[in-house]
Amino acid sequence: MKNRSIGIIIFIMIWLCSYQIFAGSNNESYNKELVVAVYPNEPLVYYENDEAKGFLVDLLREVADKENWHLEFRPMTFADSLQSLETSEIDLLIGAAWSESRENKFNYNRESLFVNWGQIYTSQNVEIESNRGFRE
Repeated sequence: MKNRSIGIIIFIMIWLCSYQIFAGSNNESYNKELVVAVYPNEPLVYYENDEAKGFLVDLLREVADKENWHLEFRPMTFADSLQSLETSEIDLLIGAAWSESRENKFNYNRESLFVNWGQIYTSQNVEIESNRGFRE
């Protein structure tokens, strides 16, 4: 009986210590400051009247509020935002389409936040019958 009580006490102490370790690691996300690139891509992300706007900006702000992140938005061109992400001048680039070459450099989220579409026009002598006919 005495050995069982000691075992239970040891288990509770280990559990409490591990809880503190893991709870402490979760607190790293709190008060995190993130620099976010904003480039012209309405309605997803854009700058208007010195303010970041758009569907993805609103979504990111909602997550930031829940995670207690501080966001600093920086207006720039899309090309500059890719360069800034590569050199770690910014932390996040929202609304960038996936490409194989970018996937080798950057981490993408696993779920699509927004799926859009477009129409492609070609000259009459170009024959493309599926998306496999395109290259980056």
